[in-house]
Amino acid sequence: MSFALRSLKWMLWGKRIPRKVVFTVGLYTLLYPFYDMGEAAVRHNVQEPVDLRTTYGVGSVAVITGVNNSTGLAFAEKLSKQGFRLICVADKDDESCQKLR
Repeated sequence: MSFALRSLKWMLWGKRIPRKVVFTVGLYTLLYPFYDMGEAAVRHNVQEPVDLRTTYGVGSVAVITGVNNSTGLAFAEKLSKQGFRLICVADKDDESCQKLR
């Protein structure tokens, strides 16, 4: 093994236990955020979707805020198609929830 490789190995790993612990903790600190982001994305895409009708039962009440927003309206439409009774909360008085009936 060349001197440069031995020096690099000694600088990164060393022969003493505290240096090995510091290196391992530092490596964990640097790499854990990548694992955390990747693991959540994989788990979300591999997991079976939850059927809300079997979890909560048909006819259950769902409170949806921000129905005058497109995201809230999409949630309201999805839940109304699944048989939920809706309580719509909006910051403006408009006809967003009226078309769901």
